[in-house]
Amino acid sequence: MKKSRKRRPSKNRTRTRMRKSVGRGRTPIKDPYKLLMNKVCGDINLYIGDIMAGGSYYVYRLCEDPECNTIVPVVAKIYKIDSEKSVEIITREVEFMRLANSLEVSPRVEGFELCEYDGVFYGVFLMELYGDGTLTDLIGSDIYSVSEKREEINSKLRGILDILYDNNISHNDLHSDNFLYKIGEGGDIELKIIDFDMADNLDDADRIYRIRDKSIFKKLDGKDFKTQMKMMKEKGYINL
Repeated sequence: MKKSRKRRPSKNRTRTRMRKSVGRGRTPIKDPYKLLMNKVCGDINLYIGDIMAGGSYYVYRLCEDPECNTIVPVVAKIYKIDSEKSVEIITREVEFMRLANSLEVSPRVEGFELCEYDGVFYGVFLMELYGDGTLTDLIGSDIYSVSEKREEINSKLRGILDILYDNNISHNDLHSDNFLYKIGEGGDIELKIIDFDMADNLDDADRIYRIRDKSIFKKLDGKDFKTQMKMMKEKGYINL
């Protein structure tokens, strides 16, 4: 019998495309990102690739020096600031992420600055480029379909949340796109959590061990509203 090939979690295709687009000879950026790059990285010329991902008020971009393999690529998360409230949110996110990194559950923060460019205010912070994809990617792979691996992954996710809760941190936006995974040389799966823009102190709030599974959204296309709600209720969350 011919053996079927197992699917591995897809590497971040967006990142691959970006690496190809950031070629030798590109003009260094002339925008707010460069202000921070020069302060954090000295005289190194970092180049901006395409947008990796984004939300309603921020984007992620890959930054690297294509002419120097010794420089580890970093990710820039860039916010457009439109109020004092947004400054507070961005600043608090960086603080929470730095704390989470010190607890070894989040990627490393490389730098942060509020700056102005062409009359527009931005918040820019650089973080370690981590992992092979998101938890959403991992859920869609054969690895997660193996019960032993799934239990191992869910146990590690619960461990991350326990560390945050034990240190009085409530993430408040638990979904599969906000967890990154990396597969080590020995096949071990590492997980880290990102996006602390909604985080707050835990205080007396309940500990939540339920993660919204964003892979379900691909399965909702073409379904009627009632069916969508039923699928979300039954399969839309990972209960740890």
